[in-house]
Amino acid sequence: MILYIIIYYIIYYYNLLKMPKISIDYSNCSIYKLEHIEDETLIYVGHTTNFKQRKAQHKKCCNNENNKGFNCKLYTMMRANGGFEMFKMIEIEKYKCFDRREADKRENELMKELKASMNKNRSFVTEEENKQYYEYNKEKILKKQKEYYDDNKDKSKQYYEDNKDKKKQYREDNKDKIKQYYEDNKDKILKQHKEYYEEKAKQYYEDNKDKILKKKKEYYEENKDKILKKKKEYYEENNKKS
Repeated sequence: MILYIIIYYIIYYYNLLKMPKISIDYSNCSIYKLEHIEDETLIYVGHTTNFKQRKAQHKKCCNNENNKGFNCKLYTMMRANGGFEMFKMIEIEKYKCFDRREADKRENELMKELKASMNKNRSFVTEEENKQYYEYNKEKILKKQKEYYDDNKDKSKQYYEDNKDKKKQYREDNKDKIKQYYEDNKDKILKQHKEYYEEKAKQYYEDNKDKILKKKKEYYEENKDKILKKKKEYYEENNKKS
């Protein structure tokens, strides 16, 4: 159990650093919609903690072909229906919450309620839906994870080196919050990490089966007499008991 706790904290802190969004103050969150001026069936729902800045980002993504979001479905649809100027951005509600997941959940509820036709994906899925998706796509996901790791291990190592001081500072500033989160979710966290590392071990064996079997065979050949002696002693000891 101690091992799982250590693993949890390592991954938790790493993700906190890897995803700077964790530092966003979601107490300032609001849910908004982009709605076409003439066609009210064209709706996109999103959330933001800075309404003015988010509006400027949408405009830039829609109009600047050098922007990486330029070819996203939302902006393609906006340009096909008169461009950014034909849409109004309206705050639906203030939604004070703790983190992005809570904001995503409320956003998803309003997407359904308003029949948002311009949202490409759902913003929130339940843990059960995530689990079902993982089980159905397990091999593909693990393969992608391995490919990503192999392609980015040097970059990940450099990222860690560049940010380890930030990681340490975040831990110091938020140790009570992190401890409380762990206490509130301990059973779920331990279960998830046990399943995750069991799956990783299984995948490692599959990827390295020939090498592992070769090592086992070499070990057996090198220690054959000792192994057979141990087996004989165990057999004799158990026969006496019975």
